[in-house]
Amino acid sequence: MSKSKEEKSSNKTKKNVLFIIHTDKENEVNFIQKLGNKLKEKGAEVHYFLMSKGVKVAYKFQGENSALCSRNATEFSLDQKDLHSINFASQYELSLMIENSDTIIAFC
Repeated sequence: MSKSKEEKSSNKTKKNVLFIIHTDKENEVNFIQKLGNKLKEKGAEVHYFLMSKGVKVAYKFQGENSALCSRNATEFSLDQKDLHSINFASQYELSLMIENSDTIIAFC
């Protein structure tokens, strides 16, 4: 079956926003979470990719569309069993996330 005109229209207008998070600074992480929530309220699909020091705050993004750099997780001794709802990903997977995003916001 084909999608209705309304369904097609809503799919076109829904923006994919990717946050790439390199920071572990509490005030910046809180800002990212608030901004992400506002974007979701506006109908955006929000994703988070944590890398470098950002993996240290991954627990704050459990239950979200989030992934982290598995290499950086190893560097900071993080284990998948402790962050069960976060995808431990590669830089290749990040490149796919970037390709599928309309907007990319990086916090370094």
